[in-house]
Amino acid sequence: MAPLQLPSSLQDPASPTVFLPLLAPSLLLGIDLLTLTTPQNRTFYGIKDLPPGPHLLYVAETPSHSLRSGFWFFIPEPSSPPALIIRSWDADTSSLIQCPSGSTTEAEQRARLAEVWETGLMPYRQSATNDLAPSQAPDMWTTLTQHVTPFLLTRLLSSSQDWTVTTSSCAAQDRDEIPGLSFDEAREGQERELHMLGIDLTRTWRAGAVGRERTEGAVDRSWALEDLASRLAGEESKGNGKGNGKGNGNEANQGDLEWGGSILGQFEISFLLVATVANFSCLEEWKRILGLVLTCSAAIRRHARFFAEFLGLLLGQLRAADTCVEGGLLDLGDDGGGELKKLLRGFRRTLARAYTADADSGDESSGDGGDGADTDDLDEVSGAMKRLEGWLHQTYGWELGDWFVRRGGLVLEDGEVVEMEVEDPDGEGEDERGEYAPVVVDLRG
Repeated sequence: MAPLQLPSSLQDPASPTVFLPLLAPSLLLGIDLLTLTTPQNRTFYGIKDLPPGPHLLYVAETPSHSLRSGFWFFIPEPSSPPALIIRSWDADTSSLIQCPSGSTTEAEQRARLAEVWETGLMPYRQSATNDLAPSQAPDMWTTLTQHVTPFLLTRLLSSSQDWTVTTSSCAAQDRDEIPGLSFDEAREGQERELHMLGIDLTRTWRAGAVGRERTEGAVDRSWALEDLASRLAGEESKGNGKGNGKGNGNEANQGDLEWGGSILGQFEISFLLVATVANFSCLEEWKRILGLVLTCSAAIRRHARFFAEFLGLLLGQLRAADTCVEGGLLDLGDDGGGELKKLLRGFRRTLARAYTADADSGDESSGDGGDGADTDDLDEVSGAMKRLEGWLHQTYGWELGDWFVRRGGLVLEDGEVVEMEVEDPDGEGEDERGEYAPVVVDLRG
């Protein structure tokens, strides 16, 4: 019997669609922050009504399977015909593979699409199986991908056509060294390499810096952050428009060279690849970006809006980790989250010093702190910090302020008063206050 031939108008979907024919049953399938288990009766053929913007589709053989494979794609703004993405399940690699464009297989699957459109395709906003309402998860995904662009995905995955990533994909700086094996031998048989931002928190000063400049660069990582933002803006400016040659749902961001936008985008991608495909290297990159941004001082006043947006994004990520990932993603309760708590406490004090510097400058009439900061911008950072601090306190009982007592008397049940001292309440290691405070010695005399 000859294959069914449909008019081209029926072969094109009525809305942006991911078509997944021949999908095995009982697979864990996730798209963005939504997950489902494919049914046993093989009546599931994909997801329709996809909104514009970046999306991540991933799959695993079982819901508890540790190895996951996924791929990024963009849905452009409404166009004719609507976007159609076709992937087939490959049992040998436990992944979804792409049908060659123009192949007979693709034509057959397009013809089949009209047959299963009404009953075999699930609307995007009805795909949730977690506790979050289906209408909330897509909105949260949109918030968490505001800065994801084709440039960043192409840079990370070294391809403008195939944005595939797996659990075992790894950056060179996160790969374990195996004694007796060369770098190329260790890489043999492994997944594609991820190209991260190259953040090195052990060297955050400019090349050639000595003395005071080097010390300040180690304590205040503003130079490293601004240098990274400048380099990424230059790369994006040179590569703008090269992407994958197709439109996307983030046209406003594709050529967006707003200061620090690429850093925010990498922060978003790293978090989402941890939450979806459980990629360890992306978790390390997420931590490195946190460690870089939250240890800056001078840059807060020069790029206040960037820091306000970063804190708002961090709050959105922590909320998503708490609600969208089964069992939670980050251990922030009890003794967990020590490193993040330390960074936020330090940033809180740094922000307070920025306000003090504004007050000491005596230039309040102009609203400028003298170092490129507008008081309103600092207020925006402070507001974002208060919202983040309030949520952490309400959800996990975190106290980021300095209003606790380090040393004092504790009254026991029998009335006896015992002198107590809290050791390292900030989680910052050695106490560097009082007689242990650092001293600057002028050796020129």
